[in-house]
Amino acid sequence: MINLNSINNQLGPMVNHSTIFLRTGQAIKEWIKIEPEAYRYMQQREDLWVFVRKNPEWYRYLSREPASIKEMEVYAKTFYGKTIPQRLEKTQQNVQMIRLLMEMAGAWND
Repeated sequence: MINLNSINNQLGPMVNHSTIFLRTGQAIKEWIKIEPEAYRYMQQREDLWVFVRKNPEWYRYLSREPASIKEMEVYAKTFYGKTIPQRLEKTQQNVQMIRLLMEMAGAWND
């Protein structure tokens, strides 16, 4: 499990009265301004925090339009495989695997 405090320390936030600046990565020496509400919301949701770290283009999207955090949630669900079609597909794969194992066990008993 990832500790948000360790991620926060890696990002190195700088608090300015109305905005929070985040360093986007080690290779990119750039600071991006993110609204405090969006920053706090991402800190509360570990999955979104990790998603943004793995997809740094969202730093820019959120700095330009903080309301796009809901759109980011949709992309994060797709990224983590949490959409209904992805869950159904995974369930179907598990059912197929169980059928295959049952057929193999039946063949061994014969």
